[in-house]
Amino acid sequence: MTTIPRLGHCPQVSRRFALNPLTVLILKTLAVMPGICLAPLVWAEDVQFNDAFLPEDSRSLDLTQYEKGNPVLPGDYRADVAVNGKLVSRQDIRINAAEDGSHPVVCFSRGLLELIGVDLHKLSTQATAELESGASCLDLSQLIEGATVSFSPSSQQLDISIPQIALRRDARGYVSPELWDRGVTAGTLSYTFNANHNTTNTGNYDSAYLGLNAGLNLGDWRLRHNGSLNWQKDTGQNYQTLNTYAQRDVTSLKSQLTVGEANTSGEIFDTLAYRGVQLGTDDRMLPESQRGYAPVIRGIARTASRVTVRQAGNLLYETTVSPGAFVIDDLYSTGYGGDLEV
Repeated sequence: MTTIPRLGHCPQVSRRFALNPLTVLILKTLAVMPGICLAPLVWAEDVQFNDAFLPEDSRSLDLTQYEKGNPVLPGDYRADVAVNGKLVSRQDIRINAAEDGSHPVVCFSRGLLELIGVDLHKLSTQATAELESGASCLDLSQLIEGATVSFSPSSQQLDISIPQIALRRDARGYVSPELWDRGVTAGTLSYTFNANHNTTNTGNYDSAYLGLNAGLNLGDWRLRHNGSLNWQKDTGQNYQTLNTYAQRDVTSLKSQLTVGEANTSGEIFDTLAYRGVQLGTDDRMLPESQRGYAPVIRGIARTASRVTVRQAGNLLYETTVSPGAFVIDDLYSTGYGGDLEV
């Protein structure tokens, strides 16, 4: 609803009308013509609807609830939750509002904030105190500066805009450890066997070889045993253990814990057999974009923006960020020479 003055001389009294975009464009054109004066356009807080424009069978509808924007009746809704234009999940949400549906507020709890990817460690001291108070209905705009929430009852979609700096940084190629599959409880056994019989002028010579690779997966643990059995007719049999160890993931450290008889990786020095405990980093637990070196890019976007990163004319990365501070720390490994153009 916009305040529109008469054309010609600027009046002291204005009238309120509902305008569509085409009408606004025409009025802006008239404003620059000689002899025509338009007062500044201002938004009216309250509007009134004339039910005479409705069909006769619909004139009994109560339109007063639409006089202060689009109302949303309080209650629980099943909505599609989208964060910065990306669909996150379908979630039950709670909306508090006045009895006439005005001034609706989407209730946010700690669980919903974690679901949409908010980094709780980056919240202000006041916002953290509100979360710890146990309040069940918190306004997102009060918790995160620059965040906005819009709910559409017709499409049942909750659109959330949050500055990227306030979100958890999940690198490209990241897979949540909650989705990792440790496998099922099972046992494995593979072997290699060969035998030889040689006949010479001095007599017969017989030998045999058996190689064993055994394993047992039990919960988070993986038990492995490698050994070999040599048999000769003259000297008899000899069983040699190559390694026997238990291994499991240490997800928090992105590492593998090995206990028993095993061998070092040999990536830098020659491999070495040992008996003991080893805790070693496992790069397979890291996203591919973090398995090498790349600089961290920080900036501030005044509006929803498209950010591109180039090196030597080659496009390395492109993303869309919401208004506010942003961080790009998931670039794939780049050349060590040459500046990055953002």
